[in-house]
Parts: sequence; C-alpha cells; structure tokens
Amino acid sequence: DDMDIEAVYPVYKLLLESKPGVVNDLEQYAYLNNSLLPREPPQTIPTETAAQIELIQRFMIATTAKDCSVMITFRETDQSPSPLRTFIDIPTSEDKNYERVVTDLAGWEYAISIVDLDPKPLDKMQHYFDLDEKIATKYSKSLSMDATSYLGETLEL
Repeated sequence: DDMDIEAVYPVYKLLLESKPGVVNDLEQYAYLNNSLLPREPPQTIPTETAAQIELIQRFMIATTAKDCSVMITFRETDQSPSPLRTFIDIPTSEDKNYERVVTDLAGWEYAISIVDLDPKPLDKMQHYFDLDEKIATKYSKSLSMDATSYLGETLEL
C-alpha cells in the first residue's frame, strides 16, 4: 500500500462523511479497476475524490495481500520423476478451488496454495486504525523499558 493506515483512514473518514454513496460504491467495485497497476506512491494525501478512492482501494487490496497465507506441502513418493513437467489439479473444497501439484521433483510431490484471499470489508477500516495505534503505543512503551522489565511484561494488543 502506498500509504499506511495513518494516511488512508482520514481520507476514508472524509469520504464517508462527505460522500457516503461513493464509499458504498467503493466497496462494491473496489477490486474491478486498475488499482493494482504499479505506480509511484503519492507524495501528499490526495484531495480529488478519484485519487482518494484509489488510495483506499489500494490500501484494501494491500490489506488482503498482507492477510493471505502461502501453504507449501511436500510428500515423498516412490515414483521416479517424469521427463516432462506434470501438473495435477486436485479439488480442495466444495467451492471448486484447486491446488496445482507439480510432480517432477525427483521422489517428491509438492503443492503450493494461497489461502484467505477474500477482499476485506471497508467497515474494518476503524479496526485497522485502532490496531495500528495500539501497536505503535505498545512499541513506544517497549522502547522506554529496560530489557529485564520488558521480558517480564506482557504487552497485549
């Protein structure tokens, strides 16, 4: 994301208060435009509505990417490797999701899956802002502690 929650949240709140219909549309179409295209990060907080919307969209897409997990599994096999790369698509759920298994690693099969790619809802924006504030506060507190007192204290979020 081009700007962290500290920059995105005020823009979100401004849009929510001044143009609530735009925010509703934003959630519906957040992942259907060019927000993923690479670009230079903005040097200042945008003031135009279109740029504000794009900033929020890019933040939400980045939040989705930060929350996903990559699962890699290996399984030893008795088969010798094939001369050509072989792919097997294995269904993993009722939703017709598939894992692609590559079977050309000598004596091994492996699978790589990416999970939890669901778009994050805009109503979690307040949660992200509050969580970031708590993390910054706890980090700041930990800097002022000496090592022995820091090790003995639980800094719960």
